[in-house]
Amino acid sequence: MSESLPYERGLTLRSLLVLLIVFSLTMVWVLRTELMTGSYATGGTPPAIAVGWLLLLLALSVTIGRFVRALRLSRAELLVIYACLALGVPMASYGIMRAFLPHLTVLSYYAEPSNRFSDYERMLPAWQLLRDGPAGSAQEIIRQCFEGAPNERVPWAYWVPVLARWFLFFAGIFLCLLGTLCFFRKRWVDGDRLQFPILYLPTELLPGRGHHGLSLLRHPLFYLGVGLAFLFNLSNVLKAFNPALPALGTVTDLNPLFTEAPLNALRPIAWNHMPQVVGLGYLVNLEVLFSTWLFFLGNKALAVLARTAGYTDGAMPYMSEQCSGAYPMVALILTFMARREIGAIVSRAFSGRRSAEDAAEPLPAWGAALACFGGLAFLAGWCNLAGMNGWLALIFLATVLSYSLVYARIRAEVGVPYSQIYPIDYPLRNLRIFLGSKGLQAFGPERNLALLASLSWLSYHYYSHFMAAYQMDGLRLADHAQVRRREMALALGLAMAIGFAGAAWAHLSAYYQYGQNVVDGGTGVGDWRSTVARQAFEAMQSLVANKTPPDTTRMAWTGLGAGVALGLAVLRFLFLRFPLHPMGFLIATSYGNECPIWGDLLLVWIIKSLVLRLGGVRLYRQLIPIFLGLAIGQFFWGGLVWGNITPFIPHEIALRYWLPRV
Repeated sequence: MSESLPYERGLTLRSLLVLLIVFSLTMVWVLRTELMTGSYATGGTPPAIAVGWLLLLLALSVTIGRFVRALRLSRAELLVIYACLALGVPMASYGIMRAFLPHLTVLSYYAEPSNRFSDYERMLPAWQLLRDGPAGSAQEIIRQCFEGAPNERVPWAYWVPVLARWFLFFAGIFLCLLGTLCFFRKRWVDGDRLQFPILYLPTELLPGRGHHGLSLLRHPLFYLGVGLAFLFNLSNVLKAFNPALPALGTVTDLNPLFTEAPLNALRPIAWNHMPQVVGLGYLVNLEVLFSTWLFFLGNKALAVLARTAGYTDGAMPYMSEQCSGAYPMVALILTFMARREIGAIVSRAFSGRRSAEDAAEPLPAWGAALACFGGLAFLAGWCNLAGMNGWLALIFLATVLSYSLVYARIRAEVGVPYSQIYPIDYPLRNLRIFLGSKGLQAFGPERNLALLASLSWLSYHYYSHFMAAYQMDGLRLADHAQVRRREMALALGLAMAIGFAGAAWAHLSAYYQYGQNVVDGGTGVGDWRSTVARQAFEAMQSLVANKTPPDTTRMAWTGLGAGVALGLAVLRFLFLRFPLHPMGFLIATSYGNECPIWGDLLLVWIIKSLVLRLGGVRLYRQLIPIFLGLAIGQFFWGGLVWGNITPFIPHEIALRYWLPRV
């Protein structure tokens, strides 16, 4: 941020009131669309709703603000509102609140004589779960949550105390990540000069300082991209109403092309069509684009070679394990690269020496150290108070937080618009791989396993990853808006708290009105998140019953992934033009043997390579509005317009097309 320019206020009473109104309307919309139809209103990276609200608030501010100056939001206020929505809206998504709540209820609802869920429920501390009270049985309240109780009110007297205690855990993660990012922010922004490609959306809509910039909206090529997105969505919407009609479709299934051995080792393989990935992917580093599809197809070729050699293991070449080894290695590399900045902050924190530099940071040096290390100690203490071994809790939490740091770096450096760019569930799964049943039980009684399973939502889904990525995005937006980073950090904390409360209200209201078994496209036997929660406890139960040893095969592939990440980093340090990028390796392997975005990134790589070869950087920059229009158009037509239509059409039609959960 330029020190010659004065700061602006972004978190004002006006922007806070607007934010509360927008959040309230959004949670009602989530209740009526996403939870009722399964059409993901909170989908998109960044969330389609955040982009939509930015466009709407910009339009209202420019039009109505001409006549009523008090309603004219400044650029700083608009960017703060957008940053808060981008972080807070996902709290109501399928990967946070909807993933967390089942871990409080599945043990009671699915308890049977054939499983040990009743035993596991007793192992968990009373303050973490719903318990019997004077007003009724917790078991009955949980049954109503799954099956619906339309004539009853939500039993908030049972839920609020439990959610309030869990909010402290959520807040602990938020603060721990904020403190951690304070150690890396200066290195990433000032030293590495990361470009934050995803922030092109809000900053190009609001260029310039102190004015309502509309340059992107006035660019004719922008509307060409919006038009292409409209045609894509129109064809798919028409096909949803009439399946006999042709459409561009959302996926091209390539599996039928590879039915015979050894080429059947390429399966599963598909080309997903996501205009927002193409649009924002145009801003991704060319080396990352190249590395992503090359490593993905290279691993697929390795699977074919293994099948040719007689290996029938369908998991070959263990792409998720490779990624789970690469992630902590990249975290160590990032820490090594930022060692001077980290050392300076730690020195100031423990010496008590004040610095003018601290005033410009999200937290002072002592605050960053307290949030990072104190936050981690609080989270570990929470787990230990619940009955988990302290060392086991530290290992698990440190792994989760290291994954979140790397995820934030990917978003800041690469900007790939996809949510699950991390090895799903591997903070927990690697404990089973490396320790086995005997090693895990060496930490203490079986209660440790029950407590780990109760936190599997943190390992499988993306709360901590999103908090890290959108915090880093928000702090960078503060620079663009000339807002104090400390003010932006406060705004993001408020957004997380408001999002948590709103998401809990929307979900529990839907669950007790209609039943968790049927909302979000459920078929009457529980939604997918409930299945994931149930499987986490079943996996721990199986671990005890079968006395599994460490999995040396997967351990080896995990080590290989760490070695590849280290090797790529060293080669890029030694050779300036080395074409392979460790971030591309992470993206290619993060989703296991599928990688839903490889095809679109291959397409973007071809387009961008041709553009740079034919017209150089000048032509590349001239075409950016088309691709931003394609991304914004997809969020608008596929996420907002279609999302608002789905509650008013037959449910089976609404389920045929929706904005992919990216």
